[in-house]
Amino acid sequence: LAREAAEAPATDGDYAVPIAFIGASMAESGKGMQARLRELFAGQPAVLERLGKVTQIQRNDPSRWRVPELMETLLPGVRAKIRREHDGLDIAMLLGEVCAAEKRLSWLAHLGGLGLHVWGDAGWSLVAAHGVTWRGWADHFTELPAIYAQAKVHVDVPRLYQQDAVAMRVFDVMAAGGFLVAEHSPELVALFKPGVELETYRTPAELVAKCRFYLSQPDLRTRIAAAGKARVLSDHTIHQRMGRILAEMDLVPEG
Repeated sequence: LAREAAEAPATDGDYAVPIAFIGASMAESGKGMQARLRELFAGQPAVLERLGKVTQIQRNDPSRWRVPELMETLLPGVRAKIRREHDGLDIAMLLGEVCAAEKRLSWLAHLGGLGLHVWGDAGWSLVAAHGVTWRGWADHFTELPAIYAQAKVHVDVPRLYQQDAVAMRVFDVMAAGGFLVAEHSPELVALFKPGVELETYRTPAELVAKCRFYLSQPDLRTRIAAAGKARVLSDHTIHQRMGRILAEMDLVPEG
């Protein structure tokens, strides 16, 4: 982390960028997971070949988390065997990190031409050739709120294997009054109204189209962002969510 921080470009305080994303590129962790898989199955080219096939199928279907089912089809029993022999190590999650890194980097690279700025690790330099501007690390307590409040459009590309959860990034952006375009999921639209409190997309092409459209519609962005902020503050603060969890556990009365 210290080495990456030293190499990172200095943040200049200009946060009113066209499009912003704050988060990990996952490039280094993806590389590490690939190396771990090669180590685990050294001398087993047939297994490595099938793992490659699983990765390719998942790569071609990036809107659904398919690695666990694909492994049971193409490598039955291997996942369970590795778990038994390596202290619970889940090779589906190793592959998942590889595929998630590829998806996040490739999908966000499509936004370089529209003025995407990213804050995070040095792996983002891999998409600089696509016009993406890497801004280095953002301070959690000072810069993050400013970026969330000032960038014109925020995007969210969640980790591929966490599609049944709504990332904290979603709540943070909206609570700060930012306008958000997030990947569609049943969990997300159960909490927020697309087109009213935030916007959603399903494909890279739709992500680009939505960002281009909303960059040209500042009044609409402002109206949706305001509605999203009001929804988060009325229903989704940490205090409220924890209260519901504790109430479900019969530890405190809800309300």
